[in-house]
Amino acid sequence: MVNWNCSPNVITYSTLIQGLCMQEMVGPAVELFEKMTEQGIQPNAVTCGSIICGLCRNGEVDLALELQRMMRKWNRSPNVVTYTSVIHGFCNTGKLNQAMELFVEMYSRGISPNTVTLTVLLDSLCKDGRMKDACHVFEWMTKLGKEPDVVTYNSMINGFCKNYRLDEAIQLFYKMEQNGIKANQVTYSTLIAGLCRVGKVSTAGRLFDEIKSSGQPLGLIAYGALLDGLFKNHEFGKAIELFDSLEDNGCEADICMYTILIDGLCKSGKLEYARKLFCELHNKGLVPNVKTYTVMINGLCRKGMSFEAEKLIAEMESNGCLPNAITYNTIILGFIHEQEVDKAIQFLHEMREREHVPDTAVTSLLKNTLRVLAARCYTSSQRYWIGYAIELVVYTVPQVKVHIMMETWSH
Repeated sequence: MVNWNCSPNVITYSTLIQGLCMQEMVGPAVELFEKMTEQGIQPNAVTCGSIICGLCRNGEVDLALELQRMMRKWNRSPNVVTYTSVIHGFCNTGKLNQAMELFVEMYSRGISPNTVTLTVLLDSLCKDGRMKDACHVFEWMTKLGKEPDVVTYNSMINGFCKNYRLDEAIQLFYKMEQNGIKANQVTYSTLIAGLCRVGKVSTAGRLFDEIKSSGQPLGLIAYGALLDGLFKNHEFGKAIELFDSLEDNGCEADICMYTILIDGLCKSGKLEYARKLFCELHNKGLVPNVKTYTVMINGLCRKGMSFEAEKLIAEMESNGCLPNAITYNTIILGFIHEQEVDKAIQFLHEMREREHVPDTAVTSLLKNTLRVLAARCYTSSQRYWIGYAIELVVYTVPQVKVHIMMETWSH
């Protein structure tokens, strides 16, 4: 354009910036934005909105907020879209208080939040366990005449379930139906999983049957939630019956369903049945994922078959499926319980080399086991090996950042 003596204007720049942001090329978009303003071309609402949305998606929320504040310098007022983007950005980065402050600022400036704004804020509050604030936002939504949709209701139901307020979750579910909002698979699976989590498996089963008898479709997520709940409640027969009914109800089990089944069978003491199903996966056209391998490895380790589990790790790697932190924690625990400390150390070393973080329960148990062994050492070579092993474990412990162990030795 410049070579043809045709200078780009704000529309040209806005189109390019918007395109770059949509392609997640935020860096070049910011450079182009700076070039535009340096040339004295004032950005319009589209330009600012595109950059703000792009920065927020890129996690640069503080910079996005700064740009929103600068909009007034160009006689551009932030609108509901830019406010929603920054609020969403703060929510995604765990800065809920800043999100709430911005929400209040938005409202005080006479900008009415839309359903998206309110749902984003409400969902984040629910996930953070701030149900009191979430309920206030939900009430405010109704007062503003913004009708909650299925996503909003699902967020609230999920929040109540995760905070063990199941009665309120069920009440909201029925209120949702009364208000003409049709529940979806997420709604059903959230409720069923929530009921199972607090041990109300029979209530979850009744709800499942009620939904099914009403003619509403139940997908694999809902089936999976109930199947997992039945196994955890030690209702082995009902769990198998439910799994077998999948095909009759027009559903085909996927790898996630088989993973739940194999895990449940292992924890119910049906290891051989689980192994048989695991070996048949390939014939069914299903590829085990890291979770499938890990639950099978866990089942073997629980039965004192950690060397068999080690073979399975070699198999998964040869199939292009790399072990994750949970896989390593599981095999290490298995070898510790079998007093095969050298193998546990071997996998801890491998885990560290692959930049996975061991669980505190694993490192603590391994240190205690090594100290017991150290007390029994008689030769200098034995003491040297134990000293090296303890040093390896102690060196690994400061790297522990998050608790990532699953319920490996529960049930």
